[in-house]
Amino acid sequence: MKTDNFEHNELELNINPTEQTPLIRYSVENSTLEIIGRSIPEDVIGFYRPVMGWLKNLASTNPSRLDVEFLLEYFNTNSSRALLDILKTIERLKDSGTMVHITWYHEEIDDDMREFGNDLSELINLPLKILALNEASFDERTDSSKHF
Repeated sequence: MKTDNFEHNELELNINPTEQTPLIRYSVENSTLEIIGRSIPEDVIGFYRPVMGWLKNLASTNPSRLDVEFLLEYFNTNSSRALLDILKTIERLKDSGTMVHITWYHEEIDDDMREFGNDLSELINLPLKILALNEASFDERTDSSKHF
């Protein structure tokens, strides 16, 4: 299925970023789901609905492994709920036997993002690693996501 900035099939997922929405992509090669950029969509539920559907479809394939990388510049309150919903769905994958690793990247000077990662780790039963990146590395990763 493909729309203007969204494409997915049974295992592939690619949602191109906009000024208000993050890049969301899944690499079959390395079993990695990436969510990179900013998340301030007007319709949070509508934006993340395909991701939730894709995760449920992925669960039906019984993947052996799933790595998830969050690298967010900014997100609004409604997006924080959607991110938690995504993680709760991933938690069910882990409970079904999938080896899951979550990495929450934040810019080293961004205490709010670090703290949100800490808060998430207390709300979910998943291994969540919180890693600080210097400004140049963080900007390089987030800027490269905008060229899709």
